[in-house]
Amino acid sequence: IVVVAIALVAAIAAQGVFTLLQQREILLNVIQKRASGMARSLAIASADALVLGRLDSLDDLLVRSAELPEIKALQVISSQGHVLTRVEQHPRQGPKLIYLQSKVVVNPPNEAQTSQEEVSGEERTVAWYPIQAGAILGWIRVDFSNATLRALRTNVLITTAIASLVAMMGSALLL
Repeated sequence: IVVVAIALVAAIAAQGVFTLLQQREILLNVIQKRASGMARSLAIASADALVLGRLDSLDDLLVRSAELPEIKALQVISSQGHVLTRVEQHPRQGPKLIYLQSKVVVNPPNEAQTSQEEVSGEERTVAWYPIQAGAILGWIRVDFSNATLRALRTNVLITTAIASLVAMMGSALLL
């Protein structure tokens, strides 16, 4: 019976790991699609303001867009790599415009892309999309929170631990 109990707990743990990996992949795909969709929408919406040199319009667009809780940061970057506008999400304060970014130079990718990056000790989904009006005028960078991935992991691990505990208690009662 002890061997059966150990096998049962191992099977439950294996199912928990399988569920975690499967659900993480699905959720990560959803987060990446949301981040790239947001980057594309912002690139389209910011093209006119960038052509006209209306940085105040870009500031306003990014501040309003950063109100979504999943957004950690939004940036408009010139084709030369200078940060023109940056908005960061701050806990309990909401989105905040970050000034004096023009001295910061970044290297945008050669094409639109979405990746996982570690930023300030936190894993984020980062999406890049070009701002185009004939030629590439600049780039949008969207930093999306992966907090839901961490919550998923915690929930699956707790559920697996509880199921394993119940299985062990049930096996002990059968002894």
